[in-house]
Amino acid sequence: MVSKEQILTWLEEVKDPEIPVLSLVDLGVITDVIINPDHVLVEMTPTFVGCPALDYMKLEVETLLKTKGIIPHVHVSFKKPWSSDLISEKGK
Repeated sequence: MVSKEQILTWLEEVKDPEIPVLSLVDLGVITDVIINPDHVLVEMTPTFVGCPALDYMKLEVETLLKTKGIIPHVHVSFKKPWSSDLISEKGK
């Protein structure tokens, strides 16, 4: 079975469309990964509500995980707003 850490490592390949030197993981947009028996749930919190690149980012995450043999479910959540505190040390 794949681990959360492995999923996050793979997702480092998905770059932010507006700042392509940063991955969605480093930017803090990927806020959770939950491994289920039949799929992987990826929670994303965009940097702002109405982000025009949201559908593109979701598709990139789904496409990458499918190439790894994972059935992805990408959920956009605003339960905790994105802030620059979510940017990883690598991203800073």
